[in-house]
Amino acid sequence: MSIRSDFPLIVNPPYEPFCYADNAASTQQPRAVIEAMQDYALHMHANIHRSPYRLAENASHIYENARKTLAMRFNVPHQGVVFTSGATSALNMLAFSLSQELKPGDGVLLSLLDHHSMIVPWQEAAKRHQLKIFWAPYDRETGCIDLNAVKDIVQRHPEIKIMSIIAASNALGTRQPVEELIYLARSANIKTIVDGCQIGLEPTDLQRMKVDFWVVTAHKMFGPTGIGAVMTPHEGIWDTLPVYQTGGGAISMVHQNNTLFAHGPARFEAGTPPIQAAYGWATAIEYLNRHSFYRENRYLRQLTDYAVEMFKNISGYRVLFLDSNDRLPVFSFVHDRIHPHDLATYLDHLYGIASRAGHHCTMPLMESLELPGTLRLSFTWYNTKDEINKCVKALEQATGFFNV
Repeated sequence: MSIRSDFPLIVNPPYEPFCYADNAASTQQPRAVIEAMQDYALHMHANIHRSPYRLAENASHIYENARKTLAMRFNVPHQGVVFTSGATSALNMLAFSLSQELKPGDGVLLSLLDHHSMIVPWQEAAKRHQLKIFWAPYDRETGCIDLNAVKDIVQRHPEIKIMSIIAASNALGTRQPVEELIYLARSANIKTIVDGCQIGLEPTDLQRMKVDFWVVTAHKMFGPTGIGAVMTPHEGIWDTLPVYQTGGGAISMVHQNNTLFAHGPARFEAGTPPIQAAYGWATAIEYLNRHSFYRENRYLRQLTDYAVEMFKNISGYRVLFLDSNDRLPVFSFVHDRIHPHDLATYLDHLYGIASRAGHHCTMPLMESLELPGTLRLSFTWYNTKDEINKCVKALEQATGFFNV
């Protein structure tokens, strides 16, 4: 059963024709999320954890219930969830706090597939604390992190204390061997950070996985922008970490000469949090939970398999790591004679296809591939085989349009 009708912008597009194929950047919101956030603004808005009047107490309950909803989806204790302004903020928070526990000469293992939001915070932390950065290579046949190479790096460099990796490449669509990497890290007493944004639609059992920190963002889970989260199965870990931002809500006592900080997630949630966005995110998760056919990933597997077969037959293009065994419906195209930005503009203006062009915030990856960038098409629950067919037709006709 199609869910397209649940998404107002999909069924009532801003222009015709229209095909939204930029879901790796941000997914659209279902009507339930839009209405929930409007309802909050109309009937529920107040600041939280500060006042005893009923409206404020209800807002506090809404916010904490959103924390519990997210925790249940990822199987962590609700006190293991810290809300942030997004995944970038979450990754910066982790790099800042965890790096303060390291000593000069300690190492951090990153991947060439990582998003800039994973890489740059650790580069800055390395400057502040004289840390070493190591790079996990990827297999040039599969587009996946090379497990044997990582094992060798870890064995040769016991100074590595943090492993920060991506669950699935936002540029390539290739899933990474996350569970194997976490097991390898745990065996070497290395803390793990995983950017799980690209697989946010999939239920993930973090307790079973034994990851230390998992980062997600709402706007890639049919939720609103402006909110993300760091999650951990280790409930008491927040009290052991240096604080990131300080201010109201994150403190227990403030005196003239010192401050005592709050316990649990509140320690990392200074200031007024995104309450309305948290309510919208909880509604998005409830929406995800109601659709078992999609929730179990069956539809996306079918759509991905269909796209792979169709994209194989387009002449003149390379689709990076198209034959990777385990991938998301995220595809990067390269044409040797058409720049990706020109191609994206052509797709939009002539066919109404919304795509992404550029380095996708993965410049180290693009440098390793010796590419200036790619054209990316990414699909999700509300996309159809017919839309994939339209993308194929548009790409095929681009060579004639550009006379190449």
